[in-house]
Amino acid sequence: MSYIALSRRDIQSPHEVTVCITDSEAAILLPYIEDIYKKEDKKYRKYLDIHEIGEATTAQQYKMIYYKERVESLGSLIFCLSERIERWKKTNAGTKSE
Repeated sequence: MSYIALSRRDIQSPHEVTVCITDSEAAILLPYIEDIYKKEDKKYRKYLDIHEIGEATTAQQYKMIYYKERVESLGSLIFCLSERIERWKKTNAGTKSE
């Protein structure tokens, strides 16, 4: 069962979107998220290169920061999904051999 929920740690924290998916759905989504990660990382590196040579406009610097945050978030998501999928595969491998 999959669903999306708004949550927060306490009353003063901002709302966070929680996406609940099954292990099989995670395995299906992971390649698509990895593709998005690669595209966003390419954009981030483009603006980072412009920034490092000292020719970035303010708008380009904002884009660099935006893409950096996206790449970090997607990287974290990929890590979490990969870990979950590995545990799922180990669990399924154990039940299939019995």
